[in-house]
Amino acid sequence: MVLAVANPPVTGGVLVSLGIIMGQLNIPSEGLAIAGTLALVMDFLITGSKITLHHLEMILQADHLKMIDKGILRDPEKM
Repeated sequence: MVLAVANPPVTGGVLVSLGIIMGQLNIPSEGLAIAGTLALVMDFLITGSKITLHHLEMILQADHLKMIDKGILRDPEKM
């Protein structure tokens, strides 16, 4: 949670933040490899879920605004 605010939005930014935080908390630098790997795995999972949920949210909003036909989404053969 601390890193969520401090992360720069660039590739590898998590490792820089992790190094600074671990140095401030006197955690040995050998833990950086483990923490970096865990952060990378979690980032893949979170990014995948965000992309999936973004598409679902767009469908829900289009349905709410009556801009989409849910019948066609459920059965494309009806077109």
